[in-house]
Amino acid sequence: MDTAFVNFDKDCSLEKWGTITVNKKTLETSIPGVFAGGDAVTGPLTAISSIAQGKQAALSIMSYLEYV
Repeated sequence: MDTAFVNFDKDCSLEKWGTITVNKKTLETSIPGVFAGGDAVTGPLTAISSIAQGKQAALSIMSYLEYV
């Protein structure tokens, strides 16, 4: 995964192994209103796990937008 964008956006936190840091429950990154999932968060896992995180992120995004 290319994380070169972090050089420009210092608000985005990365784990020590280079994946994006997220709230495990909502998948929101350290930047409010920005969500991440799949390989960007877990590293290479199965497609099933990435799809599940996509659904989890979609629900979190919907809740976020309803709250804002």
